[in-house]
Amino acid sequence: MSQTSGAKDRATPVLLYVCCFLSGAAALCYEVTWAKILSHTFGSTLGATAAVVGGFLGGMGVGAWAYYRARDRVGHPLLLYSILEFGIAATAIAATLIFNVLPDAFASVAFALPDGLALTLMRFAMTFLILLVPAALMGATFPALCTLLIDSRAGVDRHLGALYGVNTVGAALGALVAGLVLIESFGLRGTALFGVGVNVAIGIVTLLWRRSTVAHARGDELSTSSEPAVTTDLSPALTGSVLLFSGFATLAYEILWFRGLQHLFGNSTYALTIMLVIFLLGLGFGAQLLGLASRMRHPTRNLALCQLGIGLFAVVAIGLQSQVMNDRSTDSLGYQLSEFGSFYSAHWMLRLAATGLAAMVMMLPATLLMGLSFPMASRLFLSDVRHLGERVGWAVLLSNLGSILGSVLAALWILPAVGVVRGTQVVALVNFGLAAALLARSRVSLPQRLALVFVPAATAAALVAVFPSHSTPWTIGGKRLDGMRVVFLEEGSLATVSVQAYDGQPDRTSMAIDGVQIGVAANVAGRFAVYQKQFEVAHLPVTLDSRARHVLSIGLGSGATHAALLGYPHLETVTCVEINGGVIRGSQLFEYASAQDDPRSRVVLDDALHFLRTHRRLYDVIISDGKQADDFSGNAKLLALEFYELALSRLEPDGIFVQWIPTSLESEAFRSVMRAAVTAFPELEVFFDLPGAAFIVGSREPLAGRPHMVDADIAGLPARSELENISIPDLDALWARWLASKGQLQVVLDDGPISTWDRSPVEFLPYRRHGGKRAQRSMQENLDLLMKANKLGVSEFALELVPRDSPRVRVMSELRESMLLSLDGLPSFANQRAIQLLEEYPDDPMVKRWVRKPGSRPPS
Repeated sequence: MSQTSGAKDRATPVLLYVCCFLSGAAALCYEVTWAKILSHTFGSTLGATAAVVGGFLGGMGVGAWAYYRARDRVGHPLLLYSILEFGIAATAIAATLIFNVLPDAFASVAFALPDGLALTLMRFAMTFLILLVPAALMGATFPALCTLLIDSRAGVDRHLGALYGVNTVGAALGALVAGLVLIESFGLRGTALFGVGVNVAIGIVTLLWRRSTVAHARGDELSTSSEPAVTTDLSPALTGSVLLFSGFATLAYEILWFRGLQHLFGNSTYALTIMLVIFLLGLGFGAQLLGLASRMRHPTRNLALCQLGIGLFAVVAIGLQSQVMNDRSTDSLGYQLSEFGSFYSAHWMLRLAATGLAAMVMMLPATLLMGLSFPMASRLFLSDVRHLGERVGWAVLLSNLGSILGSVLAALWILPAVGVVRGTQVVALVNFGLAAALLARSRVSLPQRLALVFVPAATAAALVAVFPSHSTPWTIGGKRLDGMRVVFLEEGSLATVSVQAYDGQPDRTSMAIDGVQIGVAANVAGRFAVYQKQFEVAHLPVTLDSRARHVLSIGLGSGATHAALLGYPHLETVTCVEINGGVIRGSQLFEYASAQDDPRSRVVLDDALHFLRTHRRLYDVIISDGKQADDFSGNAKLLALEFYELALSRLEPDGIFVQWIPTSLESEAFRSVMRAAVTAFPELEVFFDLPGAAFIVGSREPLAGRPHMVDADIAGLPARSELENISIPDLDALWARWLASKGQLQVVLDDGPISTWDRSPVEFLPYRRHGGKRAQRSMQENLDLLMKANKLGVSEFALELVPRDSPRVRVMSELRESMLLSLDGLPSFANQRAIQLLEEYPDDPMVKRWVRKPGSRPPS
């Protein structure tokens, strides 16, 4: 062999490791991207998530299992690897194109099927079929690389864990780049194309390398080598069981721990990405330890110790997390990570670093051992190097099947049944059980076996007894909830729902989702910010058009909006779609729950997008009232062009769409949402309400000329008292909140980005705000934008609602101006203007509520 050929041959392992790393990065780009795209079609329900996980992991397992059959047909392993990479690129393009047309195709099929099992099975089948081929090709790359690099027992120890680890670390990089850079900069489709480019590059490089070097003979040598990979007394059934149930525990921990960390850091794309990256890095670097572990004696004992360590570290990690969450003192770490502590005021990069550090402390010790466990078990499972491709394929398939089972059971059963803390402890029993089974077959003495099992198990049991049994998120707005206790807590993979009540006063209740307050009872002090919008979003559209008969409301919360709608006797049906079953159950503790017994009422557990796509019924009114917070970006898809177009398609020709949007939303994200609404709705009106919210009202037909309700229409109805309770004495005061129309908004909005499902500024920009007054600055900029639109003129619709010389209009205008002066840093001018308004209108409820006399306490 020539010197040049020998150099190329020696360089082949380096090349293959680089390809392994980049292939893992591309795979996670696809997984992150496709999961987001599929959520737009199938919704963010547990079933949809399980379908994505099952389709991806199942396809990869099938591909790994089928690899050795394809190898015999193609011949040279490096040529087959090149074909696999090209195949991934081609099928990824096809899958992404299918995802773009899938919403309409899914809707046309879903309309013909009844809700329930048939629709769920169809959703699973569609997802699995779309993901099967690209995922199978990705899964086949791992045994392909193993075949190229491993031809002896020494090769197993050197390359098996290293390849798995490098691929997983590459996956971590792919998740990091996709979640923090690519999706925001290039959109979901652009991120998928980036992955395609990586796979094409790998395919070209390996194909050229194969042609330019001497035939790499390892694939042929495997047919004559008979050196066993490792001597083991374990049966394939036992090692296969370790692979299966260890995979089960790994994904179950991922589901549970992500929920636990979200209690502290929210579900923003940034936070979720960092958590995923830390988890994958632990797996990847742990796998690199196989070479060290294989040099130690007693491989069966070592694998058992690995399982014991996973279980023990898991119990410790979740115990520390629950301890932090349940310490309610104001100097605790949990308080510092709440909105009233220092965490939410810090620079976004510091918050991201804190998230990563916490994820490392909680997950890294256990995930390092999880990453080591797979190649250790696979090494024992191989038995003979001649069967490498087949046995590695079986190992991947078994591990992935366990992972599917773990993710599904953790999300659908363990988490809802026992919560994050107890769920982790239950899963730890799986690791302890595997350790006991392995030690029973190991060559260590019986006393050593008993000691090895008893000591960590007893330690874990003691920790379980010491640490809290659950963790309760700090409620954003928590200072107003002093003296309250949790009366309802339900942890699910979507969110943690809690209901708090004052001691001895169970009717004084407040609901929060992952710490974000979404609903309160009528008699809770400091209720106005949340309380008033619960009713305004109901009363505004119904009073604007008295012909409305059928209403759809998205989001149940405490049930106040749903009850307010049912207070109108002329409404024939009031349907509410709520994605979280915990919210539905928690709402039963509120005074509004009795309204759900009304025969006109229907509460549906479903994702809003999925519901709108699978139901043909048209509505007179659609109300969207999802929670919004900087570190909770799960509802970004409901602030996008495609959602507005979908909602418009489910409205009657003269139907009305209403959505609540906080003006504290980061200013460029707020503008992108307004651009989306202006683009989607032929007619659009904006109403503003102190202290910081906007209501967009969209429709096909102009709102002017419609039969509006009058005060006499609501006399004797609950609407009268509900409006008065939020300082709205009559309908003129409600309608005086009008601020701008579509034409005016088009003038003041620049040609910036539009919030879409492919690229959503709402998902990224709010998190990157920093500083203690970040919300105040955004409110200033957003209110300034709306006020500029208002000053361009008054629409025919606004004049029809309330005369411009009405005192109600003057009061709202002055209050807005006063608020803007205060936000602009001119509080003295704002106070002076407000006090003049108080002197002029001393009996106006809005003035009395929002204007304070010198020396008095600020309003709630």
